Amino acid sequence: MKPNKKAIEFATWISDIMKIIELNSQIAFRAGELRKILNIALTDCYVIATAEHFKIKALFLKPEKEMLKNIELIRKLPVSFILP
Repeated sequence: MKPNKKAIEFATWISDIMKIIELNSQIAFRAGELRKILNIALTDCYVIATAEHFKIKALFLKPEKEMLKNIELIRKLPVSFILP
């Protein structure tokens, strides 16, 4: 299977099961706080802040290299990793 076709199929599948939410000032402010505290990618901070806002778990494949410095703090947040 061609990579572009596979990517389109995945994007179509995921768009059928996900819900797109609107960013609000609470999520944005919290993402900024998390960025200062954890020093991880801002996009990851937005994922965690959004999870907190909706009282759900933020799902990551595995702890990224930059997360390892503050992994104990991150594990106290609503975060789950698929791989250890």
